[in-house]
Amino acid sequence: MTMIQHLNSLDEIVDKALTLDTATSHEVYYPDGEASRFHVIKNDVSKKEVCTISKRYSILQHKDALNLVLSGIQAIGITGGGIMRNYGDTIVAEMYFDNLTVRDHTQDGHINVGMRFTNSFNKSLGFSGSAFLWRQVCQNGMLANKLLPNAPSMSFKHMGNVIERIGDSVKEFVQGLVTVESSLLEIINESTQQVIKFENDENQLKFIIEQVGSERKAKQFIDIEPVELTMDKWSLYNVLTHFASHEDLSYPQYEKIHENAQKLLINPIKLN
Repeated sequence: MTMIQHLNSLDEIVDKALTLDTATSHEVYYPDGEASRFHVIKNDVSKKEVCTISKRYSILQHKDALNLVLSGIQAIGITGGGIMRNYGDTIVAEMYFDNLTVRDHTQDGHINVGMRFTNSFNKSLGFSGSAFLWRQVCQNGMLANKLLPNAPSMSFKHMGNVIERIGDSVKEFVQGLVTVESSLLEIINESTQQVIKFENDENQLKFIIEQVGSERKAKQFIDIEPVELTMDKWSLYNVLTHFASHEDLSYPQYEKIHENAQKLLINPIKLN
């Protein structure tokens, strides 16, 4: 089960750093006792093997990644809050900044601009950072790695001086966030003018299955979220992100729904 923690300040995120899982590298041996050139990463809490690595791999502990990013953000004078999604081997920290907001005219509120980063002991994921948006009215998280083409991003493998490289990139990343306002407003305006009409409930269910990944999850979605047969793109996008933001989903499920929600806004919709 995912541990989801809503935090009112960035300082609270720092306080949670020591509660996160850690990992260590262990040698791998052949049946004859000879040491392999590979090592294996093990989660110290679950005791499970995460992945096989080469000797070049440098573990970036969750707490170090978290403290590194937050110290860079706070050094610039930014305040805010966030959500911590703890999947064990992988953590996702979604931070929204008080200093950066965009007017959300659709619900008479604001959207906070911020940063989302992922750190994983799995070498296929590593460390990555992307723009994150937070709708104040409905408490929805909005991923923006595909939504806003001009939004900053960063990605590093756990190799070499990864801590130094991340530290150098945080200030540049935050400075790049100020460029996203016009793009976001344009997307909101366009999507509120585009209406999606489902022929019937069956057609709607088929579409939602494509967004959330399974019929079971789609029926759960419909039971929870107010979905009409006729909706504008922005409203449909927000019920998808509301579901992803507030339900206890696995890391792949959470990513899939948010990725599909972004595609919904920026691509033409074809209903069969």
